[in-house]
Amino acid sequence: MSLTLTALLEQPPGIDGLTRALVAAGPALRVRLVADGALVQLRDEDGHLVATVRAAEWQATAAEAERVLDVPLPDEAPAQPWWVEARATTRGRAEYGARGVVRRFGDCLVEYHGGVVREPLEHLPPLESFLRAGTDDPVTAAVTEHTAVVVEDRPLVSASPWLMEALALHARARRGVQIVTPPGARVTRPMAELLTTPLVRWVVAEGTGHRDGLSAEPLSWDPEYGFVSPRPGTRRAFPPRSEPDPDEDEHQLLVSLKTTHPADADLELGAAVELLAEHLAGGPPALLGVNEPLSTEWDRAVLTRIARRRSPGPTWMAFSGAPGPVWAGGTRPFQGTMRTRRIPDGVRETVTFSVSFPGEEAPPLDAVAEVASELVQDGCLHAMEVRRGRGPADLTRRPFLTGAMTPAAIALGMEPLERLGRSEMLNGPVPVTPLGPWLAPGAWYDLQDRQAQTPDPWYRMSLLLEQLRRPPASAHR
Repeated sequence: MSLTLTALLEQPPGIDGLTRALVAAGPALRVRLVADGALVQLRDEDGHLVATVRAAEWQATAAEAERVLDVPLPDEAPAQPWWVEARATTRGRAEYGARGVVRRFGDCLVEYHGGVVREPLEHLPPLESFLRAGTDDPVTAAVTEHTAVVVEDRPLVSASPWLMEALALHARARRGVQIVTPPGARVTRPMAELLTTPLVRWVVAEGTGHRDGLSAEPLSWDPEYGFVSPRPGTRRAFPPRSEPDPDEDEHQLLVSLKTTHPADADLELGAAVELLAEHLAGGPPALLGVNEPLSTEWDRAVLTRIARRRSPGPTWMAFSGAPGPVWAGGTRPFQGTMRTRRIPDGVRETVTFSVSFPGEEAPPLDAVAEVASELVQDGCLHAMEVRRGRGPADLTRRPFLTGAMTPAAIALGMEPLERLGRSEMLNGPVPVTPLGPWLAPGAWYDLQDRQAQTPDPWYRMSLLLEQLRRPPASAHR
């Protein structure tokens, strides 16, 4: 188990400020610097980990901190705070005073540097049944032969630096990661996308049982594989929940696209995100970051610099519009992620973009088609998929089975259209609209045209997928 405490400070603490707070946290504790000084560990006299502190990070707006903490901040909270997090290990030999250690640390920071302290109000039920293996870090609660278990005792689980590092660490070790949360916890949109990664599972602790946060199926503990689905015929400890909350009636549009760019010195990434934001949300992106909270103001040059620094390895980033309290008039809430990686043809940009439309306002597919057309005109669109559904206005994911979003449209760029056979793809069973230049077009497939002979979007999606799998006629000549 672990407890995370967050201090939002008016001024950066610096080395002297952090040292003072660490001494106040526990004068008898030993200090150890790890990760090139980015983390400070506090250990007891026997060397057991008690707490870990992260270096301060400046936030562009307190509204983003409020979103991730999922609690209203008081008026005295700084407008652009310095975010300092401490995680206490609250089990084993460190349990005797770990909570007090991080609270004294946070209180000392606020006393000398101003600001506020927040800690989660959610509390998990006892988990000692599987916390046997013991680990020496503040995030991983147990490690089996094939799986690492991470405990997040908070109401909103985000793609925090702790979780991002745990996912990367255990992926390198070829282990799965299972994230355990309280029954009422939600996950942010970027975190929900990470949960779809192979071997990553969301586990909800509910009463004396556990269930999958996405499928709602009951889970049982296996000493080698962690939480697993029960064998067929096993009696369910509780029925899976599948119905949405009454407040989840907002229209949502999910756009997933891939673009390809030449890897030259003048390349700037992020144009597709800006197009989607302007056409669908009514305003530009506001924030970006490699984890949550998103600490950097949106800037394509900064985004590109981060990707170049991590190349030739892949880069994952999240972005959003202005957080709720500072939404500009007429704009809609949106969040998304972007992955960049080198491919033989240059740089591949993979974007997911989620936007919420209030009330009965229907998502405008024509606006998405305009974005696809502009990307085809620029010669960078590879493929795009559009889905629509219902959900909460804040775009978070609740811990129950929601069902798949309905397919709405597919777009193909010039290169895949040529490879699949332009003539066949423009004259198939699904109505298509050419995009971009006449001599080198892309294609827009509307899967929800109610005037068509096959109005069912799932059926039309199956027809299109079948056509995509079919080799082009030119291959048989």
